[in-house]
Amino acid sequence: MNNSLQPYSFLNSRNVGKTAELELPFGKNQSAVSFKIHYYEEGTGEPLVFVHSAGQSIYTWSKLLSPLSQHFRVIAVDLLGHGYSDASPYCTYSVDEQARVLGMFLTKIGISSSHFVGYSVGCGIITAMYMQNPKRVSRVVLIAPGGITPLMPTPIRMMDSRFFSFLSSLFISPSSIRSMLEECFLDLTLIDETKASQYIEPIMLPDAKRALRSLAYSFDEEEVLEQLRSFETPVLILNSSDDRWRTLDMIQPYFKAIPEKYASSAVIRNAGHLMHEEQPEKVVNAIKAFIDPPKDVLETEEDVKETDGWNG
Repeated sequence: MNNSLQPYSFLNSRNVGKTAELELPFGKNQSAVSFKIHYYEEGTGEPLVFVHSAGQSIYTWSKLLSPLSQHFRVIAVDLLGHGYSDASPYCTYSVDEQARVLGMFLTKIGISSSHFVGYSVGCGIITAMYMQNPKRVSRVVLIAPGGITPLMPTPIRMMDSRFFSFLSSLFISPSSIRSMLEECFLDLTLIDETKASQYIEPIMLPDAKRALRSLAYSFDEEEVLEQLRSFETPVLILNSSDDRWRTLDMIQPYFKAIPEKYASSAVIRNAGHLMHEEQPEKVVNAIKAFIDPPKDVLETEEDVKETDGWNG
């Protein structure tokens, strides 16, 4: 797309980017079923792949794509059953399945290895992909890694229960999604009708709620932490000092799980749970410095606190 979209006017739809058609084997006979994966691509250079969380779409990366495309070949993917990628009753939408599909997608578009940026549950998809094929994963940025927490609203917490998960769909409505967005931002003036609609419309598509529930429920924190212990590639964890849903203490186990020589972290100030939407310039600067660090010593900005070790 050659830097055609302005970072603050990005709107996701079926026609915003490209589609890649995949054939996935399902069922006892492993019959091939065709799916289309929707994605956005911009820029040239080393590939940098963005993996959103459960219930999201590539829109969540809208403010990062064009700035980072000046330095990398950025690729934002609508996960299977999310955004404007295909959904199907054949899919489980589990973390492992999403990782497998993501790997197939990258092969389809000719990428054998790339850097990754993941958010929340999407971080688990990246760690699962690393376990499936470590050579595919270069540097990794994990933004607010983790699954469902006790601090999240009731409809989300219900997804963590096999018994109540299905009922959670009854509470997912345009008004409840708008309320959840408001809990994810410090500056509520950033949430207008356009932003709300970009979250609401995709999740109201057929099968989208099942994809959301299944992916969120399949996230296993202990499994992700165990996977991180085997990482042999640099990992940066970004967390926010003002996150109402995932506190600094909740992020600490992720940092501690990564082998010390590969782990680094940064705290994004004055932002809520969706720090990459609320403070995009700070996040862009942190990603750039981590993936393509300058040769001279960096001067850390006041509002981005980088650490060699965890200090909470």
